[in-house]
Amino acid sequence: MTTDKTAKYFIAVSLIGTGVFLLLPYAYVIVNSFIKTGSGSFAGLDNYGAVLGSEAFMTAMGNTALFMAVSVPVILALSLLISVYIYENPHLAGCLKTSFLIPMAIPVTSVVLMWRFLFDDNGIINGVLNACGMDTVNWMNTGAAFWILVLSYVWKNLGYNIILWLAALSAIMNDQAGGYARWALLPEDPTWESYKALFLYEPGFFVLFWNSIKICAGVLAGHAIFAVPCAYGFAMYEFKFKKTLFTIYIIFMMMPFQVLMLPEYMVLKNLGLINTLWAVILPGAFSTFPVFIMYNFFRGIPKSVIEAARMDGAREFAVFLKIGVPAGASGIAASMVLQFLEYWNAVEQPMIFLAKEETWPLSLYLPSAGMESLSVSLAAAFISLAPSLLIFRLGQDSLEAGISATTFKR
Repeated sequence: MTTDKTAKYFIAVSLIGTGVFLLLPYAYVIVNSFIKTGSGSFAGLDNYGAVLGSEAFMTAMGNTALFMAVSVPVILALSLLISVYIYENPHLAGCLKTSFLIPMAIPVTSVVLMWRFLFDDNGIINGVLNACGMDTVNWMNTGAAFWILVLSYVWKNLGYNIILWLAALSAIMNDQAGGYARWALLPEDPTWESYKALFLYEPGFFVLFWNSIKICAGVLAGHAIFAVPCAYGFAMYEFKFKKTLFTIYIIFMMMPFQVLMLPEYMVLKNLGLINTLWAVILPGAFSTFPVFIMYNFFRGIPKSVIEAARMDGAREFAVFLKIGVPAGASGIAASMVLQFLEYWNAVEQPMIFLAKEETWPLSLYLPSAGMESLSVSLAAAFISLAPSLLIFRLGQDSLEAGISATTFKR
């Protein structure tokens, strides 16, 4: 790889954004974890002792550990078995991979609505139990809620793990009735009334829809402007502290939103961005995950091609635009598809940073839908699902390549 000071021009803006929206909030978390609230004096490990002594925290930790202990082995074993079957039956691969990947494209809010449709007190399952003369079950407030959560997690993420296993295998081998909701396979009396009610009597739906479009467009534009050059810079140049900086990017990629939620809120508040779409767009635009995905593709560009272009007098930015971007197009597309699905379905960031309903994205519309307006809610869910499925289908090949690229070095 080439040692060149021009690397700073490719990664500088991304580093600044990562510092402001990720590193600064994380540093705030660490520093304030050793300070007493109110007095501002040094607390030592007292805050950690208080947390570990909290019954609620320990219960949450136990629930998380149990969830991981059950969900991770189940999804790993199941995805491995399915991936082996797909690998041994290549004539079914396209259909099966699409079927298992589609849940990734379904908005989380649509999944919530579907689970509500199934497990609500007046949902389908309780309707069946009632029809059979059996007692109904409060699914969400009993031990059954845990298994519903496990089922939801496995169903939603199974396709991603299947693609990972397939990439590894490939590498190895080559080296409502009676007050209850009712379900019918086909509509008994097809009508457009639900869509008419949604379009004519729910004007806020359009505002939220366009808010989602603006958020996704802003985040993806940020990735194109900041993340693509940054990934190219990390992949193609050698510079001081490169490994350290890239390790920091990977750490932030794995960091849960909940860790940075409060300090990130304070940063955005100080910048005057709370209750604006920029509160969601800017942190998303400087996400480190796209850098990691695209880095693996840029590393696959033959160094001889880059050196030949330089010997012909091409400037570094011209090499990036005319060779780097076309050669890394699959990685760029994969990252864009994944990030579109993430921010089209985003719930936590808008819920925390956007208090005004006129700034909400579509993902916050569906959770407020109830069983009393089920048909309109399902129409809204279908419309919100359509863009995800369209982007997923158009970018499926690149998405599979992007997931596979994370399993081995190029």
